[in-house]
Amino acid sequence: NLSKNHLRGPIPPEFGNLRSVQVV
Repeated sequence: NLSKNHLRGPIPPEFGNLRSVQVV
């Protein structure tokens, strides 16, 4: 699911924490 969200681009604030990790 996280991978799919990462591909989607805009990630909800709930995953803000994960977003930083995904970006890296």
